[in-house]
Amino acid sequence: MLRIKIKIIVAYCTIIALLTTFQMCSDTGKDPIVEENPVIELINLNSNWNLAEMSYNKVEAKILDPQGVENIDSVAIRIFTLDEEIMLIDRLYDDGAYYYPDDGDVIAGDGVFSNRFDAATDIGKTVGDYKVEIQAFDFDGNQSEISDTTIHLGYSYTVEFVNIQKPDTLKSGTVAEYLYVALRHPEGLKAIKDVSFNLYVNNSTALLKTMAMFNDGNFENTGDLIAADSIFSFKMDSSFAAGLKGLYDLEFTVTDEFGSITKSGKFDIFLENKVGRILELTVPDQMTLPATEGQYTRALLTAHITDPQGLSDVDSVYFFSLKPNGEYANDSNPFILIDNGKPFNIMNPYDETGDIRAGDGIYSFSLLLYNNPQTVIGAYVFTFYMRDKVGNLTAVKTDSLEVN
Repeated sequence: MLRIKIKIIVAYCTIIALLTTFQMCSDTGKDPIVEENPVIELINLNSNWNLAEMSYNKVEAKILDPQGVENIDSVAIRIFTLDEEIMLIDRLYDDGAYYYPDDGDVIAGDGVFSNRFDAATDIGKTVGDYKVEIQAFDFDGNQSEISDTTIHLGYSYTVEFVNIQKPDTLKSGTVAEYLYVALRHPEGLKAIKDVSFNLYVNNSTALLKTMAMFNDGNFENTGDLIAADSIFSFKMDSSFAAGLKGLYDLEFTVTDEFGSITKSGKFDIFLENKVGRILELTVPDQMTLPATEGQYTRALLTAHITDPQGLSDVDSVYFFSLKPNGEYANDSNPFILIDNGKPFNIMNPYDETGDIRAGDGIYSFSLLLYNNPQTVIGAYVFTFYMRDKVGNLTAVKTDSLEVN
């Protein structure tokens, strides 16, 4: 009898406990929290590590956690050979300690975990391919899937400039001149990542632009004769000198697969930049005042421009308007013509001036003639100019319009 009572009491307590638990869940209206695993969203590292010099190779991993970045406990990194010999076990950090303890992390708590490693001292001096594995762990005991990638350890060598050819002068209006750089690398051309050249102001460190050189065999476009040989090429025409005039310095730069850079000496080049021309004007012979005061009539003025360095060398196209009474319109300021292809808009006539086609060298201005007391009847003389980006100014081109 006693055993039966005990069983009944235990069963009763169990039912009460289950009902209480169910009631608590029902009262909150929320599902129990289900812990989820962190996720490695992105890995960022250089795929080639140089054994030849002391250089820190940064490894970054962007980690997401459903419970927030603050729930991430640690991020582990393991580097081993392709036959599974472990070379390094370490951690990545999200502590903002870029300089000290030198893990390279920039912003603390942003979910980007970082560390830096020296190939020779941290891994070894054996040339070859290595596997990198990264895994994240959170404070709830969850862990991400392992993300892996491959890196190559090798030696970077100085590239030898075997030959450099370039013109002394890039003449204004020239169709093509060529730069050629012949290179030699101990591990072959496969070790060269890219070749470029820098343009500087003569005898200065002021860098004006950097241009890529090519080894693609596309002579028509890049000037390169044979693809994948030892010669890198660049084809330049006079448009290269847009906005430039005078003596400049060229410096050739080679970057290998390890990120090591070899630079040549500097070579001077003279860039010509001659003035362009106004080929043709479109100005109506006459315009008639509208009959009603306050109304306007519109005519499109155009100037067709050419420049030996291309339209990118054009700074501005403009005209002055001399009224029949001998005074200049617009308080003696020029009217600017536009080559932007925007249709006419009376609410914004100086930018949306009614130009037909953008970039065709035909610059446009909508001349609006209003019937008001300030409008002077008679002959208007328009003088047109083009100024380029080095200050060259075309000869004046003149046309006239009769207002009646």
